[in-house]
Amino acid sequence: MKGKQTYSVEFREQALAKVLQRGNRSVGTVASELNMNVLTLRKWIRVSNATNRNPGPVDARRPEDWSLE
Repeated sequence: MKGKQTYSVEFREQALAKVLQRGNRSVGTVASELNMNVLTLRKWIRVSNATNRNPGPVDARRPEDWSLE
């Protein structure tokens, strides 16, 4: 049985870039080209999308939190 594969940050970034530029190829095809598990690549995509959607706390507050000051 195989052990858990670890990937460098650079490889991960390159893999995500390749997925974004895949055209009409499937994520599975890209994973095969990179010789990696498709589920790992799909997880990276999901995490990347969630991170881009929620960039973190913003200093601007909600209108409900405004005071008269």
